Amino acid sequence: MDSALRNKRAQFALMVMFFTQGVAALSWMPRIPEFISNLQVSNEVWGSIIGFGGAGAIVPLLFTNKLVLRYGTTPIIKYSAIAIGFIIAALPFTDQWWVFLALHFTMSFTFSTFNIALNSQAVAFQKRAGKVLLGSFHGAWSIGAATSAAISAAIATYTPLGAHMLGLGIFCLALFLWAAANMLTPQEDDHGQPREQGERVSWLKTPKYLWLLSFGAFAGMWPELVIMDWASVYGKKVLFLDAGSAALPYTC
Repeated sequence: MDSALRNKRAQFALMVMFFTQGVAALSWMPRIPEFISNLQVSNEVWGSIIGFGGAGAIVPLLFTNKLVLRYGTTPIIKYSAIAIGFIIAALPFTDQWWVFLALHFTMSFTFSTFNIALNSQAVAFQKRAGKVLLGSFHGAWSIGAATSAAISAAIATYTPLGAHMLGLGIFCLALFLWAAANMLTPQEDDHGQPREQGERVSWLKTPKYLWLLSFGAFAGMWPELVIMDWASVYGKKVLFLDAGSAALPYTC
């Protein structure tokens, strides 16, 4: 295949993958009040569930880079994406809090693995293309997230939660698999290329500006995550909005 055509196809596949990740990540959040109702738990217990479940995102930080170096980015992206699709579809079909916690932990785990591998390929493709593209890829994620939230708001009033999540899981899975088939192959993403080994530095000697940058990133993410997790609950229980309207605060 012509190199320019191959690059265009791989770039479009990356855009689709980021878009679909945004759709999947926000798919269930506008309907959180219904998940709480399904589980019959208080807001305090729900907060603990999503808090401990979200801890699953930390674990892949310890080893995903090694998997990428060994197997390449696309296999990691593909298999974690398949898991994401199935977990999204399964979320509404339990009324046991501990099962939901296990699903949420696993979903956080797979999203984190997926995200590390996907951004690694995005950087590799950017280097291959010779131009800055990360902004457009992350823009595709934002469009996907907004689209997912808007669709949830539009259909929540008359679509059963199970049908919504099952349909969205299948939709995301189909897009994930198509995109994975057109992304850079392990032979194209330079994952096995030898790299210059630098001297290992203790985290205690990390430059101060990196600590400041990390704190800034944490401070920026914290309010976003709070809004993602609680906006629809606030809309329903404080503003007394219906299921569709309760999803609007985060969509906006």
